[in-house]
Amino acid sequence: ARTAWTPRFGAVYSFGHGLSGYVSRSETFAPIFNVNPDGTTFKPRTSEQDEIGLKFDGLEGKVSAVVAYYDRADRNTLINHPDPALNSAGYRVQIPGDNQKGFELDLLVSPLSGLQVMVGASKIDAELLSGFLPENVPTRTLSSFGSYTLQSGPAKGLRFGLGYIKFNKRAGNSTNTYFMPGYDVWNAMASYAWGRNEVQLNVENIEDEFYLDNGGSSGIEPGAPRAVRVRFTHRF
Repeated sequence: ARTAWTPRFGAVYSFGHGLSGYVSRSETFAPIFNVNPDGTTFKPRTSEQDEIGLKFDGLEGKVSAVVAYYDRADRNTLINHPDPALNSAGYRVQIPGDNQKGFELDLLVSPLSGLQVMVGASKIDAELLSGFLPENVPTRTLSSFGSYTLQSGPAKGLRFGLGYIKFNKRAGNSTNTYFMPGYDVWNAMASYAWGRNEVQLNVENIEDEFYLDNGGSSGIEPGAPRAVRVRFTHRF
């Protein structure tokens, strides 16, 4: 098929007192126009997702939370060819697809003026139709970020932040011939704005941890080492 209907719809219901629930369904259809070096073509990618969740906003904006459950099915997934020689020659193959379902949680808390804490977590159960685990998909993730902005004094507007990311073990390739261990990384930032100017300092991977970020049939990509970045912005 070269064409398809892709319906998307949803509904939201307010229970009152800042609590609401929602349901949604979406379908996608994406033709693949790339071809292999020998001229072979690929089937369009398709996807279907159902999601249900609850959202809460309350305590005068001091707490915001979303918890959701989703069930997703992807078909005709395009991956690099498992043969290294064919992969380097630009060949790719399609696998039947995968099924994914899981929970997601996002929480934002502002207990004090200038202080914000954000936490995100997910639990994913994913499986290829071939029975293998999909590559680079952790079953557990956790991320958090906290920041504080000075509210008074000569340094008013100075902001500090600290972030944390954690991934658990995951398959390195679609045939599960190897797995990559989990990792966790700390990041930090500081920024200060005055007038139309802002300067921001970011320190990524504070502990300079060595970890494996992405896998695949063609090799493993390590995570970025410790990096310090400074950015200056002027708004005209």
